[in-house]
Amino acid sequence: DLAATRSERNIQAEVTVSNTEKSARAVRVLLWLVENDIVGFQTLPDGSKDKEYHHQHMLRSELFTAKLPAEDEQKAWGSYLSLKGTQTLSCEGTIAEAVNPENCCLVAVIMDDATRTILNVKQVKL
Repeated sequence: DLAATRSERNIQAEVTVSNTEKSARAVRVLLWLVENDIVGFQTLPDGSKDKEYHHQHMLRSELFTAKLPAEDEQKAWGSYLSLKGTQTLSCEGTIAEAVNPENCCLVAVIMDDATRTILNVKQVKL
């Protein structure tokens, strides 16, 4: 589950992850800040140019990586969990001045740490 609140440019988020298997599973929890409805130039597949194209899902930051120790950042983005049962991760972040907060969403991605298989994704509007 993913819950998030925004006040001005400050974000608070909680990601709850569950593993119903009997043994622990190594996962990464990624929390992406994405921006939608960015109007700008785009070359389309047919070669034509669109000066008013609406870009969607522009990655602006990964909130958990910013909080990790430097030695863990090099392994993979996100927060590592040896998941057994249910765990909740909390995070705070700030939306950069160049980003329009009204167009932002948070996307939580749960990824198997060994295979990098995406297990689940959840998105909420800020």
